[in-house]
Amino acid sequence: MIRDKRHLDFIRSLECVLCASPYVEAAHLRMGTDGGMGMKPSDSFSLPLCSAHHRCQHHISEPKFWEEWEPHALAEKLWLASGSYDEAISHIEKAREEFNARRKQVESGTFGEGEDFSFSPIKL
Repeated sequence: MIRDKRHLDFIRSLECVLCASPYVEAAHLRMGTDGGMGMKPSDSFSLPLCSAHHRCQHHISEPKFWEEWEPHALAEKLWLASGSYDEAISHIEKAREEFNARRKQVESGTFGEGEDFSFSPIKL
């Protein structure tokens, strides 16, 4: 179990992954991590979310909240970039661009044959 206050402080210095708000909390991913019932996952599985999106993540369930995203990959990139603000922001912006590109494909109906996309309740 990784506990790293400096990394959590770093995550809190970033912008919200979804809306770019500068007022964020360190949101731990629970699905597919080393956390358990009543046990917070390692700090390496944290992402910056504003308080509204953090509450929404818990309210609607992580699988529903993060559909169409790759939150584990982003958390790993932020863990490896910890302390490097510009690198972390670059990873966040790239993840946001990829999500928006997928969403536009769904909205325009231009996704590939056989691809099954569902709408996430989280719109940017």
